Amino acid sequence: MFKLSFIILVLIVILLFIFIIIKRKNKKYKIANTDAVIVSIKKIAEFVTICFFEEKIIIERKPKKYINNKLGDYITKNIQKENDFIYDEVCLIAKGEVRAGYNLKNIKNIRLDNNILELELPKPEIFDIIINPKGWDFYVEEGNWSEEEINEIKSKVKEEIKQDAINIKILEQAEQGKEKLKILLMSFGFKHVNFI
Repeated sequence: MFKLSFIILVLIVILLFIFIIIKRKNKKYKIANTDAVIVSIKKIAEFVTICFFEEKIIIERKPKKYINNKLGDYITKNIQKENDFIYDEVCLIAKGEVRAGYNLKNIKNIRLDNNILELELPKPEIFDIIINPKGWDFYVEEGNWSEEEINEIKSKVKEEIKQDAINIKILEQAEQGKEKLKILLMSFGFKHVNFI
């Protein structure tokens, strides 16, 4: 008797589960109003479609600073030009990442009609150049380098990594991420998503 009751209970649970699944599949989703859709899309903000990674080796040299007197001036003008040992040098490796994609806060012309979303995407843009503190490896540091000089080198390297990303056409490649964005927006319940 107990076995039969248990089997009937299991069958009822299975049938209930099947009924819920069928009911959900047949349910038609309707997106609320356009204003709510616009706010929701803009909350996503940065939709990254591509990342560019680069390791860059940087070697910087500067003349050593000598005592400001006649001997220091003589060394700087005459000896320093021919001798490497009179330079301060730093060698480091930067591991950087450039992220690019669509800034959804800048979307214009959004139309919503019968669960079909049409929107005008902004041009892709570079969001940021990331070099984490652990992304810097110092290999040679000879001489005196101030924190300001090191920060200047780091800023210069960030710009070089950004320019390298632009040179490989990161923004054009970011445009190919439209399909990913379309899939994401369709997962919100839209039947179709069109970019105009």
